[in-house]
Amino acid sequence: VEALYGLLENKDVRADVFRFLVKFARDGGDDELLERSERRALESFADDDFERGAVLSDLARLNRDVFKRDAEAADFAARAWRLDLTSDEAFDTAVDIARGLGSFEALLGEIDDAIATTSEDQPEIAVGILIQKALLHFAELEDPEGAGATYEAALSLDPEHEGALDGLIEILRDGDDAERLIHRLKARLALT
Repeated sequence: VEALYGLLENKDVRADVFRFLVKFARDGGDDELLERSERRALESFADDDFERGAVLSDLARLNRDVFKRDAEAADFAARAWRLDLTSDEAFDTAVDIARGLGSFEALLGEIDDAIATTSEDQPEIAVGILIQKALLHFAELEDPEGAGATYEAALSLDPEHEGALDGLIEILRDGDDAERLIHRLKARLALT
């Protein structure tokens, strides 16, 4: 165990070593090693977004599952996702933690901030985020109107995005706006 603690002092600790330390500490019930691994990992990957994202996702789950620190878990999950806005895994972790907290308010704020910072310079990333937000509205918040409006926002950036069109069409099929449904079905058919 002392050798494992020594790894924490090594400046070249990689994410897979951190994951090993976490697994070892969990299996052995060593909360001190978990805590020290957490702190050290944050310092280690300051310059590597990929590794840092993986560690932040692990730390989100660690704080939720082991330390029962829901607010910290949500913060780590959001930070991991913000490092790679295209990562479905990081986004799913953030959604899972928000679900556990029983509130999606903070995550929706992060999503809106990400959309605002990407929609002009990186519209393709903004469209992906909007689709994730629409799915969140539909599946988690049971808000088809919010999902529909979000799909419409995605289509305003990319009128031919098949995923956004398909999602909106699915919602419109359950609604009472036949004219809008027909318009979107025609747009979808034009893409094939």
